[in-house]
Amino acid sequence: MKTVNMMKGLVIGTMVSLLVGCGAMQTAMTKQDLVIESQVAGAVVLEPVPPSKRIVYISVRDLTGNNMRRDTMQKLKGQLAQEGFVVTDDPDKANMMINASVIQAKNTSKEEAHGYLRSGFEGALVGASTAAVLGADGRSTAGAGLALAAVGFLADTLIEDTYYTFVLDVQVRERPLEGDKSVTRSASGNASSLSNSNSTVASTRVSTVERGENFNWLVHETRIVTTANQMNLDINDAIPVVQDRTAMTLTELLL
Repeated sequence: MKTVNMMKGLVIGTMVSLLVGCGAMQTAMTKQDLVIESQVAGAVVLEPVPPSKRIVYISVRDLTGNNMRRDTMQKLKGQLAQEGFVVTDDPDKANMMINASVIQAKNTSKEEAHGYLRSGFEGALVGASTAAVLGADGRSTAGAGLALAAVGFLADTLIEDTYYTFVLDVQVRERPLEGDKSVTRSASGNASSLSNSNSTVASTRVSTVERGENFNWLVHETRIVTTANQMNLDINDAIPVVQDRTAMTLTELLL
C-alpha cells in the first residue's frame, strides 16, 4: 500500500512539475514587455469651454499611506498643462475642479484589478481568494509528489506574472452656465479601455442640466484603474508609469 501511495505521489508530482514549469516558461515568453492598461468606470462628458476658461483646481489625497499624493499631483499638473489647462490654487477662480483619491496602489492579480473597476466610484475593494489542490489522502501521497514538484515550483517562483494596480477615485466638477440646474441621477455604463477592446459594466453617477436658478457645481464621478503587467515587475518601476498613465487618462476625460 505504501508503494502504491508513493507511485501515486510521483505521478502527481511529475504532472504538477510539468504544468507549473510550462506555466513559468509561458510567462517568460509572453510577459517580457511592460504592458500598461488604463480603464474608467463610466465616461465623463463635460461641456466644451474656450481656452480662456480652462482653469482647473486640483485636490489629491492618498488614502493608501504610500505618500503618493505629491507625485500624483505633479504628474496630473504636467499632463493638464500640455493640453492647455491652467492650474490654479484658488478654487474661486476655477471653472473646473478635480477631487481625486488614491485608494489602492499595490501588487494584485488581474481578477482583483477587474474587481476594482466593476465596483465603480467609491466601491468596495474586494480581494480575490485562492485555493490549493490537495491529494486524496492529504498525507504520504502529497509528500512524495511535492518533493518531485519542487523544481517546477522553483521555476514559477523565479518567473512571476506581476500585476501592479493603481486605483484613483475621481470627482470632476464644472461650473454650470447661468440659469442651469444640476440634477444627479444614477446610471450604468460600459467602462472604456484606452489600451484594448475589453469593456466592463460599472455603475456611476453623472450630472445632467436643466434650466433653472440653481448655480451649484455640476458633479461627475468615476474610477480610474490602471495596471502595469510584466514578468517579475519591480514595484519601483511600476509606480511612475501607472501614475503617468492615470494622469493622462484623467486629462483625456476633461477634453
